[in-house]
Amino acid sequence: MPGGHHLAYLALSGPAASLAPMRRARTRLCAAAALALLTACGAGSPDAATSQSSPSATSSAVSSSPSSSPSSSPSSTPSSTPSSSASGPGAGPLSGYPVIAHRGGPARHAEESVAAYRAVAAQGFALELDVQPLADGTLVVMHDDTVDRTTDGTGAVRDLTLAQWQRLRLADGSTPPTWDQVVEEFGDNLLVPEVKSPDALRPLIASVQSHRLEDRLVAQSFLPEDARALAASGIPAMLLTSAAAPARDLASLRDAGVDYIGASAATPDLTRYADQTREAGLGFAVWVVNDAGAAAGLVRSGAVSVFTDDPWAMRTALRSG
Repeated sequence: MPGGHHLAYLALSGPAASLAPMRRARTRLCAAAALALLTACGAGSPDAATSQSSPSATSSAVSSSPSSSPSSSPSSTPSSTPSSSASGPGAGPLSGYPVIAHRGGPARHAEESVAAYRAVAAQGFALELDVQPLADGTLVVMHDDTVDRTTDGTGAVRDLTLAQWQRLRLADGSTPPTWDQVVEEFGDNLLVPEVKSPDALRPLIASVQSHRLEDRLVAQSFLPEDARALAASGIPAMLLTSAAAPARDLASLRDAGVDYIGASAATPDLTRYADQTREAGLGFAVWVVNDAGAAAGLVRSGAVSVFTDDPWAMRTALRSG
C-alpha cells in the first residue's frame, strides 16, 4: 500500500480494446450486500476516518500511503460469509472480506512479517502485502524502496542479493519474507499484493498463474497499464488512486477487465467517487481506515472493502457497536 512519495493519480491512456483483455465471468457484490455484512457484525455509529503509515502507531489519522487475540495457525476461512446470491460491482475474490489487513496488521505485529501474516490468516482476514524484486529478480515482500525503516539493514531493495536479504532482521527478529514463502504458507488465504515497481509485474503474473492463484488473489497497482496487464492475464486487478478518476477512464478500465478501484481515504468527495465507480461497474475499496464507524460509513458510500492497520480492533469495534 502506498507511501507519500506516490503521485496522486496517473492519467489513463490507450484504448482498452488494444489490450484484448479476457473478461472473467464473475458476479459482482453490490454495496448493499457489503453493508449487510458489516450490519450483521453490529457496526457502530460513524466516527472520524482514520489510518497511518507507521508500522506501530495506533492513531486514527488518514494515511497518505495507501475481540479475539490472533492465533498462530493460518486459516482460509473468510471473516464474513458472502451471500451466494449477491451481485453487482465488487463480487469476486473480495466478496466476504470487508476488512483487509494492510501490511499484515502492523499495529500489533512487525510490518509485513511472517508472524503478522500468520496472525491475520488465522482470523480469516485478507492479507495485503507489497511485492518488489531483488537484484537477482527474486520477489520479496517490503513496502519501502529501502530496507532502512523496517529492518536492521540499509540500502535499496533492488540492490540486494538474496543472501543479503536473508541476513536482514525485522523488528521481531525474523527475516523478511520472500513472495514465494508467502505463497507457500498462505496461498489458501486471500492475498492482495501490490506491484511496487514495474519490474515486479511480469514475475508476479507468472507466479500467480503457475500457482493458480487467480481465484484467491487481487493484485493492485497505481499504474493503469499494470492494472490492465493483470486483467488481460486473467488476474483480478485493482487500480489504486489518490484522486478521483474521470468517468470515461473508469469505463475504460471496466472494459479492459479491471475489477476494482482502490481509493485513498483522503480522496475529496469520496462518496461521489464511490457512486461513479459503482455506476461504471467496478468494485470500490478504500485505503487506509482504522476506525470502525468510518468504515461503516464508507461501505454505505459503496465500498466493498477497507484496508486497515489493525483488523482485530476494527472487527471488534464493528461487532460491539
